[in-house]
Amino acid sequence: MFAIDPVPVELAAIIEEAVDAMRPAVEHNGQTVVTEGLNRSATILGDRVRLSQVLINLLNNATIYAPTHGHVYVSMAVAGEEVRVCVSDDGPGVPEALRDRVFALFVQGPRELDRSQGGFGIGLAVSRQIVERHGGSLTLERARSGCWSRFVVTLPCAPHALVRQPASDHAPASSRTESQRILVVDDEPDIVSALLTLFEMEGHEVRAAYDGEAALQVAETFQPQVVFADIGMPRIDGYELARRLRALPKTANSMLVAVTGYGTKADRERSQQAGFDVHRVKPVAPSTLLGLLGRTSSNKGAP
Repeated sequence: MFAIDPVPVELAAIIEEAVDAMRPAVEHNGQTVVTEGLNRSATILGDRVRLSQVLINLLNNATIYAPTHGHVYVSMAVAGEEVRVCVSDDGPGVPEALRDRVFALFVQGPRELDRSQGGFGIGLAVSRQIVERHGGSLTLERARSGCWSRFVVTLPCAPHALVRQPASDHAPASSRTESQRILVVDDEPDIVSALLTLFEMEGHEVRAAYDGEAALQVAETFQPQVVFADIGMPRIDGYELARRLRALPKTANSMLVAVTGYGTKADRERSQQAGFDVHRVKPVAPSTLLGLLGRTSSNKGAP
């Protein structure tokens, strides 16, 4: 189970560790990381591993979108009872059309064909959840005129820090009172990893499968109450997977959720005919997926 394990930590040390972890990618691109204001006297209550994941994700995005031989900038500043960490680059920035959606799941920005590391949407959605669990915020700001390219992590300094459940972007508390068995099926490892973290963070028991055949094998023993599945997968697509899950006694009553890029009226009708209860088109806000879990009854999908 995912849990935030807060202890007093130096945020500057976490930043340095994240920069070191990303150094091979930075050097491969001929880029330079510029750090500023790393203050070792600034202590927070935080989960070192999870906050490191957040910063690595932000740095990874910056290396993807910064030009070859460009720069990635990381600054830290203490203001009152808060500490701010800003990560930016000298790339083109986030397009205006994507600015309000970058923290949704599955959003990707344009990039050069030779940049194969992945887009920014998956990690940002989960990163925001992690930061909010620490009582902080993750936002996107203008780094320069007309350019949305500065991601800002704001965290409370110890002893003012309080790890909490954010109320604004999460499902109602009533939907999180009972752990559920969730199966995530997608052939993209980054997507699976992000969804696993998101659901585990809410205290659910989660399993993963990377194609339809593997999902059927996991379902036999795991008996998921909820299945989140992509549709466009090799071997067995999401439609066939839904039909087979409905035919299995152990998953006949499970909630099946299609999370897909297919969004036409015909796609929705076909998913409903195959047995999906819900059809959601990417990009999807984390709160939307978490909110769906509140629809399941206490006995639906029970073994």
